[in-house]
Amino acid sequence: MFKNLKDKLATQVNKTNQTLFSAILPTDSISSSKDSGIRTSSITSHDDPLDNNRFRLDSASSDISQTTTTNSNYVSPTRSFIPPSDIESEHGGDESDHEINSKMQKRLDIYKNKFIQLKNAYNEVEREKDRIKNILQQHQDTSIKRQTDLREKIKFEQQAKEQIESLYKKEITLRDNKIEELTQQLTVQQHHVQVDQEEIRNLREKNTKQETLLARCKEAIKTNQEKQSDLITERDDLLQKLNEKQQFIESLMKDRHSEEASATSVDVKEHFNSDISVLLHDKERLQEELESTRLYVRQLETNLELAKEQQQNIKTDINDEIKYEQDEFKQKYEDLVKQFDEKTIQLEQLINDKLNLEISNKEFQDLIKNYQEIILKNKQQIEQLNNDIEILKDNLSKENEQHLKSFDTLKTEYENLTNELHQIKQTKDNIQSLLVQTAQERTMYKDKYQSIQQHEHTDDDINETKTSLAKLQNDYNEALANCDKLTQTLDTLRQEHSEEIANLMNQQQTKFDSNLKELNKEQDRLNNQLEEIENQHKKTIEILKIEFENTRKEQLSVLEDEYKATAKRAQDKIIDLSKQIDEDQKEINHFQILLNEQKIKSNQYEEELKEKSSQIIQFENELEKLKFQSNLSQKELTNEYNSLKEQYQQTIKSNMQNSEQLTILQEKFHITTKQLQNELDEKIIHIKNIEKQLEDKQYNINQLNTTIDQLKSTIKEHEQLQQTIETSQINNRQLLEEKDKMIDTLKQNYQSEIEKLHKEHEHTLEELKCEFSKEKSTINDKQDEINNLHQKLTSQNSELNEKNEQLSIYKIKLDEQENLNHKLQQQQNETYSQLEIKLNNILSEKTNLENELDHIRIQMQTMESNLNENNIQLEQVEQKNKEFQTERDSYQNEIETLKNEIKSLININEENIRRIDQYENEKFNFEQDINEKDRQIIERDEKIQEIELTLKQTQESATKFRKALQKMKESINNNEQKNPNDTEIQLQKTIQEYEQRLKEQEIEYNTKLKAIAKEMSNKIEENEYNYNQQLSDLIQKNNKTGNDLIISSEKRATNAEQRAYIAEEQMSKMQEQLKEKQLDNHRIIQDLQNQIEKLTKQIVQTTEHSSQTSMDDIYLNHSYDNQHSFVFEPTEIDYLKQIVLAYMTGTDRLTMAKVICAVLRYTDNEKSLIIEHEKLRQSRWLNATR
Repeated sequence: MFKNLKDKLATQVNKTNQTLFSAILPTDSISSSKDSGIRTSSITSHDDPLDNNRFRLDSASSDISQTTTTNSNYVSPTRSFIPPSDIESEHGGDESDHEINSKMQKRLDIYKNKFIQLKNAYNEVEREKDRIKNILQQHQDTSIKRQTDLREKIKFEQQAKEQIESLYKKEITLRDNKIEELTQQLTVQQHHVQVDQEEIRNLREKNTKQETLLARCKEAIKTNQEKQSDLITERDDLLQKLNEKQQFIESLMKDRHSEEASATSVDVKEHFNSDISVLLHDKERLQEELESTRLYVRQLETNLELAKEQQQNIKTDINDEIKYEQDEFKQKYEDLVKQFDEKTIQLEQLINDKLNLEISNKEFQDLIKNYQEIILKNKQQIEQLNNDIEILKDNLSKENEQHLKSFDTLKTEYENLTNELHQIKQTKDNIQSLLVQTAQERTMYKDKYQSIQQHEHTDDDINETKTSLAKLQNDYNEALANCDKLTQTLDTLRQEHSEEIANLMNQQQTKFDSNLKELNKEQDRLNNQLEEIENQHKKTIEILKIEFENTRKEQLSVLEDEYKATAKRAQDKIIDLSKQIDEDQKEINHFQILLNEQKIKSNQYEEELKEKSSQIIQFENELEKLKFQSNLSQKELTNEYNSLKEQYQQTIKSNMQNSEQLTILQEKFHITTKQLQNELDEKIIHIKNIEKQLEDKQYNINQLNTTIDQLKSTIKEHEQLQQTIETSQINNRQLLEEKDKMIDTLKQNYQSEIEKLHKEHEHTLEELKCEFSKEKSTINDKQDEINNLHQKLTSQNSELNEKNEQLSIYKIKLDEQENLNHKLQQQQNETYSQLEIKLNNILSEKTNLENELDHIRIQMQTMESNLNENNIQLEQVEQKNKEFQTERDSYQNEIETLKNEIKSLININEENIRRIDQYENEKFNFEQDINEKDRQIIERDEKIQEIELTLKQTQESATKFRKALQKMKESINNNEQKNPNDTEIQLQKTIQEYEQRLKEQEIEYNTKLKAIAKEMSNKIEENEYNYNQQLSDLIQKNNKTGNDLIISSEKRATNAEQRAYIAEEQMSKMQEQLKEKQLDNHRIIQDLQNQIEKLTKQIVQTTEHSSQTSMDDIYLNHSYDNQHSFVFEPTEIDYLKQIVLAYMTGTDRLTMAKVICAVLRYTDNEKSLIIEHEKLRQSRWLNATR
């Protein structure tokens, strides 16, 4: 800033050195004294505010130190220091060099004082900066400490969170382990329950077997009683015959006595003797028969007593066993119910705990997320604060740099001032030397003057000296004026500099104060926010704890109620199902018993026929014996007759009881049939519900069809829009062709490019149409598939209805067969009564009986065949029911797969719709691009028209110029006669000017046209490039989407074909297995029938020996028959039990899958597929549990 001053001072000093002389007036002392007084006063006046300012700064610094000790907030002191002006505006008139020297020394002192003041002020500013730095460092330290504290808190919270998570995970793992243990215990207990149920079933089977034995014993007793009654009747008949024969013998004896007396003829004697011999033979035979009948009756009585004793023993044993088993079963059932209740309670508790843990985990995770968000917000705030602090630091550093720069400038100015002072000192020294020289010269001049006065020189010398002195005074006055001007300029510059420094200091101070205030406010705000966040955190934790406890209690209560209700429902369902199973098993056993009874009755009838035929022969042999023993056994027979009558009455009573039991059983049978009908009705209702669901799905399909139709309509509208666009494009083309006649070259190129673009656009539109038609065809194909599947479902429903009708027909047939059985029983009873009636006429009606027996045998065989057929039909019906159930399950699975496929098709349809929308949007964008291009074309056409207009205007102007030229030529030709040379020169000039103008215009127009053509070509190329890129992208996208759709549809089709193929193979295998099982069942039935025939033969043989052994054999054979088809090795049973247990508990499903594959004889590919599917399911389950 002071370089110009230095130059001016140097020039003025040189001027003064050249012009100074020794003669100077003595008027400088007064002005110097005045100046000294004024300057001393000014120094004192300037020193006073300095002291005050120092005192105030010291007090402010002490206040700052006190406030820093008490508070970290810093308040900067108000500055009242204004640096004083360094140059006075006073100037004496005629001053001496000595006074100038004194002035310069005083100025030096003033400058020194000012420099000291500036230095002190600068030192104070630096102290304040240091203090500010210390305060900022303290703030930074406190903020860093808080950041570290917050980070430590966050770390501790994260550690606590991790510990809590680990604890929760451990608790969850423990609970899961407990749940697994309890599930294992449940499975074990269920296995025990199954074992107990199997034991109960075995005991029930034993009970049924014993009941069948009782029934057989009762039937044997009935048959023996009937035989006894038959024998009694036969005995009575024989007794009557004996009485008749005895009467006849007596009459003959009377006739013999009378004939002996008369002795008329020999022929009569011979006839009489023959009759007597015959009668004696008959008598002997009848006596033998009586003895045999007595023995037989005694045997029957002993058998009856033994049978009664056995029956009573069996009844007592059975009752004891039943009571003991019932007590054990009740105890086991009660224990199992208690265990089940305990386990259900434990399960409920565990499930509740698990749910609560999951809820608490979720809530804890939500809390963690909230805290993480809060921590992130705090981190962001801290980062913002750090950024603000860094900004403030940067600002402070910038301000410091500015201060340093200003300080550097002040230093440079100070150095300049010191240099100027040195220069002034040098000038002062020079001036002092000059003054000394001038003083010496003055003395010299005075001496000369005195000598001149003494010697009285000439006036010329005096005048010269006076003129020189006047010149010197003028030069000196000019130098002083220049010095005054320079001092004034220095004063003004220093005042401006001081004002600028003061303004800068005030601005920096205000900025610093505002920044400090903002920092303090932000710090307070952040502290308040942290406190509020901590309080909110605490409150939220407390509220969440309270809400968690309340929700946990409510959920526990609700879940307890729900699980209790579900447990009760499950128990009721279990009880109902167990009752139904028991009833069904009882009915099945009852039907089996009835069938066995009918078989036994038929066998008994055959045996009775054989026995009666043998008895007839025996009776014929025994009649002869009875003739001899008739007199002796009459009394015994009467007693026996009475006892047998009593037994007969007892048997009648037992028969009545059995008939009542039969009626009760028939009623039960009717009830079971009604229940089965109800179940069938329920199944029919279920099928109707399925049909309703199918109708709903059809409705959904119809809705989808409507949506497809709507899409078709939208597509048609889009096609119409395309047609309109094409027509508009054709119109635009026609307009373009009309407009572009003037510029053929440009238009042909441009038109060819437009045609290319349109072709590509049409090609893309055709491709889009093709793709749309393909997608439409795929949608139609899928719709056809849906219709086919719907037809299949309807056909399957019709098949189900037909099969239900067949079941009803089979039921009707069963009822008819039961009626036939009832009729046959009635017929049997009638035949039995007829046999009882015809026993008196055995000999006469033997042939009829044999015929009837043959007829009955045929009927029995037909009945047996019908029963076997009915059993087979029942088994077939059961198998068909099972097959229907499996088919229903398969159909349900197929329906589910179809649902999934429909959903996938819907998703595909939605994707296609979305893609269509995308294509439409892209089409709309293309149309917009085309419109924009058309607009650009129109604009360019307008530009071309404008250019054409300009060309026309130029042409018109050229024509006008030509006309003007022609006129000028004509005028020139007219004027050529007058002044030919001038006109020729003017014409040539004008022609040259016009030609130059035309050339310039042509050049300009050509350049403009070239530039426009280049721009047009560049824009067309850019548009073509962009359009080609967009088309290529769209084509690639379309190809990708088309390939993806084709691949996905092919995959689905292949998967569906594979499933269908697998299902067909499984069905064929199942059919083969069923056929094999049917053949095995037929073989087993044939083997059992053969065994039954063998056993019946053995029974027939053993009945002749003893009845007790026959009963034991029947029991053993019956147990053998029942246990024949259920013979397994114990090792295989244990292995199968272990596999089934592992499968039911879920611990090992692979072995079960392998066993099923081995049993069903799957191929290696199917086995690998099943095993891979099972492994995938296990891995998914493990991932889900994790």
